[in-house]
Order: sequence, then structure tokens, then C-alpha cells
Amino acid sequence: MAQTQSELVLTTPRMRYPMTAALFDGRVSIPGVRLEKADVTPVIYDDVPDLREGNFGLADLNIGYLLPALEAGWQITAIPVFTIRGSHYQNIWVRTDRGIESPADLAGKTIATRTFRTAGTIWVRGHLQHQFSVDPYSIRWASQMNEAFPVYDERVQRDPGDSKRKHPLDSLLDGDVDAAIAAIIPPRDRDAWETDRRVKHLFPDYIAQGERLHAETGIVTPSRVIVMSRKTDREHPDLARKLFDAFEEAKSLAYKELYSDGTPGPVLFFHEFVMAQKARYGDPFGYGVAANRATIDEFIHYNLEQGLIRKPLSYEDVFASATLDT
Repeated sequence: MAQTQSELVLTTPRMRYPMTAALFDGRVSIPGVRLEKADVTPVIYDDVPDLREGNFGLADLNIGYLLPALEAGWQITAIPVFTIRGSHYQNIWVRTDRGIESPADLAGKTIATRTFRTAGTIWVRGHLQHQFSVDPYSIRWASQMNEAFPVYDERVQRDPGDSKRKHPLDSLLDGDVDAAIAAIIPPRDRDAWETDRRVKHLFPDYIAQGERLHAETGIVTPSRVIVMSRKTDREHPDLARKLFDAFEEAKSLAYKELYSDGTPGPVLFFHEFVMAQKARYGDPFGYGVAANRATIDEFIHYNLEQGLIRKPLSYEDVFASATLDT
């Protein structure tokens, strides 16, 4: 982060999301602020001095690391802008030769993940326990990567992370584990995965499961959240709200493009699908504390319940003060 006489320069991650595009192509400006793209890690596998000490501008952080980092005293604070969110049910894959036909069959099995505390893993563990009555201590968790923060519940069955360990999906294909939680992203071919006889979705009806979760709780699970340097927040107490408002404006422009016939999607009747989603969910990517209170409360509860933090954090602990009334 740097400052000139006329503007504050904030480093920001390279976010290639339709919802944030207008912030980087000049359509949305932030008074007195210039954004400068930089490589900022979204995940915390080890100590990250710049994040820990607050020597950065903005980060697009995997939300699974937010609360433990705050509890450990890292100089970060969150802005209630959740850049990636959606159902995780489609990312739970199981072997077809392990007798797993329902969530209850995961008892006694091993599930591979990138880390024990990545956002998707936290949400899945919580949903398995509270929606499907799966005992969280009956599952062994095999992490690919090390953990930067401790896990405080000694009852958890957890293999230490190992950077030499296979990716969770490779471990699943090779039969090393019974299940895996991971998204199918390039260069992996989703069509190939969907037709591979060695694996299948734990929830073939994953869309219905995501809709059920939203209908019952109002939650569309977030994976990433914008964080800023706590030191910068102290020096510029009005900045967080300026940033929040800019992200809101960029999202509003993105929706206008999606709803426009001038923005054809790669799917037949694309706009009709978008409008149907709006009718069902409202704004599933809603920003702000008020719109996400149920989500935030549930996530804090899951972190505490799973031994990822030692005590509950308040909203004041988590979010920049200028955004608490959003």
C-alpha cells in the first residue's frame, strides 16, 4: 500500500469476477483511492507476514481462515463483501465401491480435503452434522496442505497436512480415501468426472439440496470475503465504507448486464435462468451485515463447534466499524 498527496493506492488481488469487473475497468471509481493489482494469496497454508502485520491493501480471502487469523491477532479486518458463494453439495464426491449411498454411510470413512479449515470443508462438515445427523468425530479428515492455525478439539480424527500428498481428487481416484471435497476446475474435465465409474456425487440432487438450505436458513454459503489491513482501517476510518459502496455499485452494474439482452450468455435462455434465480433467491450474492446475519452467525458457530477458534468473535471483532451498519 502506498499514498500520494492526492490519492491512496491500495494493492488488490486479481479478481476476475463479473461482480467486481467494473472496479477494474474504470466504470466504478472510489474517491481518493486507486486500486493497483497485485498477487495476494486467498489461502493461508503457513505464516503470511504481510497479512499478519497488515502490510497490504485488500485481499480476497478464503473465509475459512478469517476467524482463526483474527483470533491470532493478525492485522486484518473484513468488509462484508463475499466475492464467491454457492452450494458445496456438488463438490462432495465418493467412491462407488465403498458402499456410500447416503451421508450416514460416511461414518468410519476418510474424506480428503485441501485443508481441514478451508471454507468448503467447514460448511460441508457443519451441514453433514446439522442437516444429516452425521457424527463429525466418526470421520477421518486427510488434508493435503498444512494448517497455519491450530485445531483445538482433540477429538477430531485428522491426518496432518502433507504438501507431498496427492490432490484430494487424485487420492479419491486412486482409492486412497473414501470421499473428497473439491471443485472440478481446469485442467480437470468435468464431463470426464461425471462419467467416471469410480466416483459419484454423494448428493445427485445437489441443486435441490442447495435450494433446501436456502429455503430453511436463508444461507447461500460464501467461500471468500474481502479483507483489508487493520492498520489502514485505523488510519482511514471512512475507507471501508467507501470500498463497500464501490463493490455494491460494481455488482449492480454486473446484474444490469446479466439482465440485458445485449449480454448473451453461453446457455440457451440464459436470461430466463437468471431471472428465475432472482425470483427464487432474490440476490444470492447480497453484501452487507444485515443481509448476511444468519450466514455470519452460522459460520462463527461452525468454527467454534469444530475447534477452529476458542471463543466466539463479535461482529465488531470481524468487520471494519464503518461497515457494521450495512
